[in-house]
Formats: sequence, C-alpha cells, structure tokens
Amino acid sequence: MKRKILLALALLLAATSLFAADFKFAIGNDMTSHFEFDSNGSSSNPYFFNLSTEFDMLFDGNSGMALELSPAMESGSFNFNLGLGYAYNAKIADNVDMIFAVGPGFTFFTNGNVGFNAFATIDFDFLIGRATFIRVGTGVRVDFGEFGDRFADNIEVIIPLPSLAIGWRF
Repeated sequence: MKRKILLALALLLAATSLFAADFKFAIGNDMTSHFEFDSNGSSSNPYFFNLSTEFDMLFDGNSGMALELSPAMESGSFNFNLGLGYAYNAKIADNVDMIFAVGPGFTFFTNGNVGFNAFATIDFDFLIGRATFIRVGTGVRVDFGEFGDRFADNIEVIIPLPSLAIGWRF
C-alpha cells in the first residue's frame, strides 16, 4: 500500500512539474523541538540533525505546490514524513524570495503505523548564484494521531528551530 501511495505521488509530481514555471529543490538540516500535549500533560524533546528536503513547483502567479520529505530518527525508531501542499512565492528583493507552504502530511513509522498531520512553513531563499540559493526557514507541524493496530489520539506540535538548507532553481 505504501509503495502505491509513493508511486502515485511520484507520478503526480512528474505530471505537474511539466507545467511548472519555476522548480526549486532544497536539502538541509531540520532541527526541531517537540512539544507533545496529551492526557499526561506536556513535554519537550529536542531532535537535531534530521535531514529535510523540499521540492517547490511554482506556476504562473507565484502559486504552486510544495512537497516535503523528511526521514528522521526519534527515540531509537525511524520514521518518514511526507507532506504535499500549497506554496506561494513572494519576491522580497532582487536576490531574496519568501516561500510560504501549507498542507496535509503523513508520517510513516517502522512499526507499520501511519500518522496524519498538517504543516505550515515560511522560508527565505537568498540567491548566491545564478541557480543556487541558501534557504533559511521555520514553521510548525501538528500531528493529529497515529493509525495502525490502535489509534493514538495524542496531539503533538512540532516547532522547527530555524533550519538551513542549500537549494537549486531549475
């Protein structure tokens, strides 16, 4: 089932990228601080050095799609975050762009469970060459629960510390 979902998303990405006026790819470090709210109260756990990638496909009018992929190790287990949403690009200066993205996402865990979340990010792209940029950004991701053997209904709010990435425009 997971392979079918990933294949469908890859085909959607390939089909929509044919019509994209501007395509951006960024890869970097996603340092996060987790604030978990459940019936036992709240807690905070920092995680560092999680890899984060983002593909932005912008169409005419600076609107488009954002695809976020983030593998992560948390508490000794591996998970994979996948988000697909709306992206808006605003030109701040000749060499600075601001990209806002919002949408739903899924977390795939090694135990076979799948989590549902929503994300919102704001990133600033500083052009350092003709097609290369440095991306600095932050945002929020809200995990609503985990589906699998049982439903875990705790809500987890994940607030990234400012992340740093390097990217390329196509």
